Amino acid sequence: ENADLYDEYILAHSPGSLKWGNPFVIDFTREVGGEGKEMSVNTTPPVKGSLKWLSKSRLAFHPNLEKSGYNKRYTMTLDLKSLYPEIPQKLRYASFRFQCEPARLSLKWELPRPERDRQNYMYLHVRLSSEEDLTDEQIKKLFWLEGPSAKSAELLVSRSGGEDGDINIKIINIERQESASDLSVRWEVPEHLAGTGTSSRHFNIPAKGDFVVLGFERTSDESNNFRVYFSDFLDASQD
Repeated sequence: ENADLYDEYILAHSPGSLKWGNPFVIDFTREVGGEGKEMSVNTTPPVKGSLKWLSKSRLAFHPNLEKSGYNKRYTMTLDLKSLYPEIPQKLRYASFRFQCEPARLSLKWELPRPERDRQNYMYLHVRLSSEEDLTDEQIKKLFWLEGPSAKSAELLVSRSGGEDGDINIKIINIERQESASDLSVRWEVPEHLAGTGTSSRHFNIPAKGDFVVLGFERTSDESNNFRVYFSDFLDASQD
């Protein structure tokens, strides 16, 4: 607040909206702190958190929010007297407003495919991206399956290990029935994540013995190539 009055003392600070897990960082105009230098901080409404000096001129406040604390506006007030003994009394307490965005979770679905080693069984692949570190058990609890083909289905979780941190979800043992059926996959996003609520996707599972085209998918945004999904493997020797 009143940033222009603090030009002599504060060089820069974080924007008012913090991405999930990011601290609120303040850069001072000169080296006034460092490890061991204590600071007084208050937040309104009260929120737990910790202060850490990143350098002698950079201070970070890490809010530790409860699940219901995201997207609320907070005011953090610092007592600058310990850093600048000469600061005028009217500027002693500097206030900063911020809010924390919830972690984001996204899902990328693929169409069902036939299992290579099991006739009349299919699988479904989903790629999950989450800014929050979720355990395999937490991920499994997000989803539930409905429909005749869901009776024998099983959900597996694996980690890609890449820098993107994507999580691979594979729903296996989707059994084809005597007639075409609908597989409904429902998921519920926890209240502290962006996109809170329950959503669902429905997939057509062909009947046993039916050979059908399940759908098309562009291989990339820049390409005119498409991937075609069939209910069964094609004969490589067929024209």
